[in-house]
Amino acid sequence: PQIRVATESDQRAQDSETAAIPATTIGSPYAASSHAILWSAALARTAVAAVASVAVLQVVTVFSRSAALAFLALPFGGWFAVYLYARRHPGPVTAGMGARLGAVTGFFIFLICSSVSAVGIITDRQEIFDMVGKAMKEAAATNPSPQADALIAQISTPNGMMTILFLAAVMFLFTSLVLCA
Repeated sequence: PQIRVATESDQRAQDSETAAIPATTIGSPYAASSHAILWSAALARTAVAAVASVAVLQVVTVFSRSAALAFLALPFGGWFAVYLYARRHPGPVTAGMGARLGAVTGFFIFLICSSVSAVGIITDRQEIFDMVGKAMKEAAATNPSPQADALIAQISTPNGMMTILFLAAVMFLFTSLVLCA
């Protein structure tokens, strides 16, 4: 074996080379930031949380017959996604990370619910239109005015119904994003 004697200039050169190596390469390859979300793992957990939230939404709606009460399940979805993520990846989960995980969960909830609604509209379009038309006529009956009658006549067309359903979907998207975040 050879014995190598390091001089002071060799030691300084070695220290400068070690300092040039970024800290992220030492240890875990994911150690870039403790506040970064590993999206490859987070997407699966947010999808699971979204499916669980949709199930809770359905159960609450069936038992309470109140859609407004069912919206209380949306913050549960965001919390559940953060819980699943933090359980698998120990470490601090900041409020910003939790909000991002919750927002992605809300987007998945929107995708699941809108897909189910789209299938329902495709299979029984007339029943959906009748139900929406009945609700609109009941709402207009509480406020009888010529403008309300004109609005009901305009909304009762197939294009008007699709516009109402589209606006409801957009409102549900924003609601699910905000409440899950």
